[in-house]
Amino acid sequence: MNPSDKTIDRDVLLEYVMGGLTPEREKEVATYLRQNPEDAAWVRDMFETLATVALDQEPVSVPASAESDLLKRIRKESEAKARPTASVPKRRNFWAQLGIGLALGVVVFFVVQRFLPQPTLTAEQRLEQTCNETGVICEPLLDANNVELGTLAKRPDNTLFVVFNAPPPSGQVYQGWEIAGEIASRGVYEGQILEITEPLATGSTFGVTLEPPGGSPQPTSDPITTHVI
Repeated sequence: MNPSDKTIDRDVLLEYVMGGLTPEREKEVATYLRQNPEDAAWVRDMFETLATVALDQEPVSVPASAESDLLKRIRKESEAKARPTASVPKRRNFWAQLGIGLALGVVVFFVVQRFLPQPTLTAEQRLEQTCNETGVICEPLLDANNVELGTLAKRPDNTLFVVFNAPPPSGQVYQGWEIAGEIASRGVYEGQILEITEPLATGSTFGVTLEPPGGSPQPTSDPITTHVI
């Protein structure tokens, strides 16, 4: 470190990494780093360390109050800084500050992650996820010629998650039916996923027909597949 830059030490560089400096001070540090490759490399390592720590964390459930609690803490600390206090040494312990900075960085990462859009799962991924649930039975859906049309996942409460190999033909929809003495519709589906959230009666038959858009009050054709619940 150059003698003329004694005011810029590792504590100041750490504050620069954590975003705790004023814009004017950040400019001074940026100029200093262009003239001091060794400290510039150290700063890059700190940025990489923060990113690695955040990305290596296992996903956790973030309390709904996490964001507001963090904002309250920031406001409280800002108010405390504004009040007159007794003189204290300006230099803080480097490793203590690094530990606090990393912890806060991870908290902020999880708070931000909570509001990021989650990736959309494909029909196959959702089916695999459902079939791995405890007590779920997954079986193929067959047509009258024993050709496999898709897969039916039956949960312990007799709700169903059905994935066909393909969406319905153009101009038609899948319609699910429960046959138990009477025939009752269990939903109209334009895509290849049929999710039956109302439990079916044990011993009833679940069937699927191809219907006009919007579905029908009663089946207008023979089922393309049936399955005993």
